[in-house]
Order: sequence, then C-alpha cells, then structure tokens
Amino acid sequence: MGLKLVMAVSADGFVARGPTDDMTWTGSTDKRVFRLLTSVGGILGAGRRTFEQLPKLEGRTVVPLSRNGMTLTEFASRYPDAWLIGGQEVALEALRSHLLDQAFLCRSREVFLRFGIKDEITPRLMRSPAWQQKPAICFAETFVDVWENHEP
Repeated sequence: MGLKLVMAVSADGFVARGPTDDMTWTGSTDKRVFRLLTSVGGILGAGRRTFEQLPKLEGRTVVPLSRNGMTLTEFASRYPDAWLIGGQEVALEALRSHLLDQAFLCRSREVFLRFGIKDEITPRLMRSPAWQQKPAICFAETFVDVWENHEP
C-alpha cells in the first residue's frame, strides 16, 4: 500500500492563494468530498503550514510533517495507507519519492483564483507513464480527478 493524496485545485489551475491561504475558496462541496474520502483510515499527514491552519477534524488524526519533526518518509513508513492532505511541497516530495499510490484532485468549475501557487501536481502526473487517470467523479460543482500509480 501507499499514501493517498487529496488536494483542491481551482478551475484555472492553482492550489492556494499563497502560503497563508485559509482554503475558503474551495467551497462546501469540496469540503464534503474531503470528509468523505478521509473519514475512512483517518490518519492524515499535512505540511506544517497546513497543519497550523486546519480546524479540528472529527474522527481523524492529523500528523504534522516537517524536516525537523516527522519526515514524509517516516510518516509513510509508520502509516503506509494514510492520506496526505496539504502542502504542494509535501505532495511533490511524495511524488518524487514514489510514496503515493493514488491522487484525488478536487477541481472546482466555478472558482478562479487567477493568482497564487500554481498546480504542479497535475502536469507531473500527466507526464509520468506510471500514473493513469481514471474517470473523474462529479459532485455538484466539484470534479474529482482520480489518478492511480501503476508502478510496481
């Protein structure tokens, strides 16, 4: 088993307004999808900034990841089927380290940030022969792009 990533992406390809983004732009449907996905196997790894901004997530344990605390590699070893929920830097490191098995990218079709931190995850998944995109799932105004890693 490997880690699963869930990440919000705006319609125009951004993952955050900036380093202190409170994620209010994602909308209520995205938050329902997040709860649905992460409520099973409730261990979640989050980068430090994401961890500090999160509200309490009922029924789930959020583990802060950092270079000075629990590293991503340690987290993956300790919780091999957990979720990564925040921080594009953490997600990119998980991709580079081959720690992800699935990625769920929640795309709003109504929200346009037009500035901020550009999505670097989708282009990497698209370029990698190891990753295959499955049919998207639509929940109201949110599309969930589902990617699976087929690398042995």
